Amino acid sequence: MKRQAPPATETSSSPTSSTKKRSTPAPDYGSKSYWEARYKSHLSPPAPSADDAPPIVDGVELSDEAVRPGHAWYFTYDELRPLILPLILGEADVDEEEAALLNDLQEEEDSWEEASSEEDGENAEEEERREEEIEEQDSVDIEGNDRCNGDHSDDESIDPLETYLKQQQTLSCPKSILEIGCGDVPLGSSLTSELNQLQSSTGCNARMVVSHVTCIDYSEVVIQNLIRNLQLQEEREQRQEQLDENQSCADEQSTRHPPIHPTYATIDARSLPYPSNSYSLLLEKGTMDAMLSHPMEGISNSILIMKEMARVCAINGAILIVSHLNARCEKGMGWLENVLIRGLREEWTERRKKNKAETKNIDHDSEEMEVLWSIEVHGGEANCKEDKKDGEVEEGAEGPSYGPAVYILKKKGVASSIVREILDKKRDTKRNGGNYDGAKVEEDEEMPPVKLEFLTYS
Repeated sequence: MKRQAPPATETSSSPTSSTKKRSTPAPDYGSKSYWEARYKSHLSPPAPSADDAPPIVDGVELSDEAVRPGHAWYFTYDELRPLILPLILGEADVDEEEAALLNDLQEEEDSWEEASSEEDGENAEEEERREEEIEEQDSVDIEGNDRCNGDHSDDESIDPLETYLKQQQTLSCPKSILEIGCGDVPLGSSLTSELNQLQSSTGCNARMVVSHVTCIDYSEVVIQNLIRNLQLQEEREQRQEQLDENQSCADEQSTRHPPIHPTYATIDARSLPYPSNSYSLLLEKGTMDAMLSHPMEGISNSILIMKEMARVCAINGAILIVSHLNARCEKGMGWLENVLIRGLREEWTERRKKNKAETKNIDHDSEEMEVLWSIEVHGGEANCKEDKKDGEVEEGAEGPSYGPAVYILKKKGVASSIVREILDKKRDTKRNGGNYDGAKVEEDEEMPPVKLEFLTYS
């Protein structure tokens, strides 16, 4: 999996007339005005300055890199594809996954952590075992470029999406996808483009796989530009379709399926206008990282985004997040605890209050569903600066660098009574020195712990 350097410092690499590099202030990624100015510069690039002054749009100073459109932050769609496709096509039986989660919750308490900065040290052997297992898992191999980029020599491995369409298997429920903070290079656009290409080559309906894709951003400028580009694309498709109709027979025309395109909308991810449990898969690539750069509201804004994604994500759905903050290091683990898990907890608290208020007026008992979350941390091995002689870490080095990580959060629904019985038993056993008396624990309910799993790729 190729990695791009995270956008922590975006400075010009062009020397000035005095042979010194021009420095620009750190980009204000956390402000809407920065992104509006950046995307405006893509529509009408600023004229170069004679004194090599930095580009300024609407009073916002930009770097040379910022005015160049088409930057895919962290990873491209092709690089993320081996992780995205299993979430769309399905990896395992839902009932089996729920049973495994309950079993882990009951038997392997230590594996359920809300956040532990000592996870790496305590579970080194476990992580090494998982690394060996991942090498055998072709379906989620992040390095599976041959399999996922069309190299199918000797048919050793077939592209799962193409195979799915050719076999015309029908999902029980085609996936709905929401991309948060899509920017000018949406993952959703690349996904639908691939679906349309396969639909054209196989003759199968792409909507068997994905019902619709929505890409949102709070920048009106970038969304309007995406809409204009889509309109031009649709006009080209209509002209081509007319030509094809003139050259084909009626039977061929009747089997042709309309292309699937994303819906673009200007929406603030901190307050999504969608119902709860409405999207099967959510994609977020660098949006919360950008929000975090705001000095005053960075963390609170990111928590709101995480809370809204957790609410909108459907039961048995998933959220894929890409961040330069890797949970294998202390700072990344702090972000996981203080942003991701806190966002999940705040959504859980709000949902519980709403459920209790709604059930007050219900005369009969109804089985509530409890949500269990698990988080997979996907990434590469550590990149340490080592002394060439003895292999020791270079003096003054800040420690190993892991690069950006991909977080996959899976949302499962289990009968609340089952989950509460397990958690009450554990709490009561601890309180009574290992003896469970079966009494109901009269304590405030807490969100079930979140299972955290690390998957490393060499």
